[in-house]
Amino acid sequence: MSPTIVGVYRETNAPVVEQLLAPALAAGWTTAWWALDRVAPALERHTVGEGPGEKLPLLNETLARHGAARGAVLLSDDDIAFARGDVTELHSLAERAGLGLAQPAHAPGSEVSHEITRAVPRSRVRLTTFVEGGPLVLIAPEWVERVLPLPAWRGMGWGIELDWMELARECCRLGIVDAVPVTHLTKVAATYDDTELRARLRDELEARGVDDWAPLQWSLSTWRPWQRRPPWRLSPRSGAPDGRPSSLGGRRTLLVNYWYSHAVGHVVEALRICQGYDAADPGLRISLVLNGASPIEVARCVPFVENVYGVDFTSFGAVVGDPAAALRAIPRDWDHVVHHDASVDPGHDRFDSVRRYFEESRRHFRGRLSEGPANERRLPYLPNQILRLSPPEPARALAARELGGRRSIAVMLAGSSSLRALYPSTTAWLEIIDELSTRLPDSVFVLIGRHTTSRGGTSSGIAREEVARIVASRDDVLDWFDRPILEQLAAVEAASLFVSPHTGFGFAAVAVGTPWLTLSGGDWFEYFFNGVPFYSVLPKSREYPAFAFGRPLPMIADDDDGEGARTSSMSVARIREDLAELGEAATALVDGTLAYEEALDGYLSSLLDAFGGNPAGIATFDNAHVGRI
Repeated sequence: MSPTIVGVYRETNAPVVEQLLAPALAAGWTTAWWALDRVAPALERHTVGEGPGEKLPLLNETLARHGAARGAVLLSDDDIAFARGDVTELHSLAERAGLGLAQPAHAPGSEVSHEITRAVPRSRVRLTTFVEGGPLVLIAPEWVERVLPLPAWRGMGWGIELDWMELARECCRLGIVDAVPVTHLTKVAATYDDTELRARLRDELEARGVDDWAPLQWSLSTWRPWQRRPPWRLSPRSGAPDGRPSSLGGRRTLLVNYWYSHAVGHVVEALRICQGYDAADPGLRISLVLNGASPIEVARCVPFVENVYGVDFTSFGAVVGDPAAALRAIPRDWDHVVHHDASVDPGHDRFDSVRRYFEESRRHFRGRLSEGPANERRLPYLPNQILRLSPPEPARALAARELGGRRSIAVMLAGSSSLRALYPSTTAWLEIIDELSTRLPDSVFVLIGRHTTSRGGTSSGIAREEVARIVASRDDVLDWFDRPILEQLAAVEAASLFVSPHTGFGFAAVAVGTPWLTLSGGDWFEYFFNGVPFYSVLPKSREYPAFAFGRPLPMIADDDDGEGARTSSMSVARIREDLAELGEAATALVDGTLAYEEALDGYLSSLLDAFGGNPAGIATFDNAHVGRI
């Protein structure tokens, strides 16, 4: 089936079009063109109409007058010249690469609108997330009916690339052919006013959560000159049909190897990372690897992760068990593999189990197209997505039934498996609950946590006797300790507020849409933000050092409440100093008067003050603080 090349031309550019068409006509291609001003004598036999108009409607009319195309269709401007090769070589390479939509790269000196389209040395073809709407586009035969007719409402074609990106969901490969670059001879939009078009495109990009094109434009894989076939096309001996874009179900596969500590906060982090890849490339089939002691059921509360694998190698310090044996149950081969950044962080080498796990997992997992740590960003990734966990309906129904329509405040008294002295005492918690009850009368307080563990999971750093004392002291406290984690998550979702010291469960709280009030201090500051209002009451006095990141903090040997040792930032004196601020923040969060952006900016400002004005010690998930401090 011979390809068809169609385009729109101005009479002055007829010689350029003649040169472009010569090899195509010699190869038996068909062609049809529209004359914008006057029909050029040299192109008269190929011209099917004339008159002014916008690019896409005119291309549609030209195709309609030409008749149905039987092979590939190329859409061309009238101001390009091949710096190397010609249109027939472009077609041949795009076909061999299995591209659904393709364009030639731009040669040095060409007028370029997008940096990704510049020709790359030592590359035949790149698999990309982006193909530009001009100056020359090739549509493979199997995608002609899907792409044509072109959306006439886009006029000159601005933003059509966004439509074509969506074809990835349908397993269409997009690519740029570097081996046959072109020179674009005139500047884009040189013959018309593009002010309104740029504004509309800016709105479309902002609706996708980006300010410009760059976060959407990625080169995924490269076919090198010395390779017989593109790496994304399967060998016929592999048992799968050559040309399928993935080894699984026709879509590329991504394994996110996020084995780390088993705390729930790290599961939420892993899901946000998966979501960033899904948002950037919805065509991916994403699977996730976690520490087998993690609450894996939480990872099943999102729609964009297809498989979750728990590795039965769970220790985070000394090596217990064989990571190689534990990995054997997980498939080895994927299109892309992304490892946790700890896999290349020298600071984690002191943990023998972490080092051993990633040594073995790098041997075990194989990425056909790419493999590397997340921080290398070898795949398209859109940061700072808003994650939403959806607890199962039976858990939600249970929470609704037991809470009985009452306003509830979920409380986590201590973080997981840490030194008790890093968290408020029982006396301090009773005073906090008193303050919140005064500010928010008729509330019930739901205590969340875990004493018993399964699969070696985490437990709360507070004794049963302490929880019992709090429950016994008040009629408005409900004990939800040791309930299944999805039931606890549903209770947090139903609550008006989640209150805690720093804990990864707070990440889960904001992922179910519940505002988070944190009594900040201890080892870690808050670094995970999710589009939900929050407030961190930070230690204000230099007498209360905090944020040692696991290093020893100064301790009060016997705190004023008689409950033993306590780090100064969690002492009962510090808690009493901040009770009023806690109460005011709780009221603002429950009443909805503190917006997320205001909360984030206020927190970062206070955190910067806590670091003495030096931002070097501040790091946040997905670099949410960058550009704000």
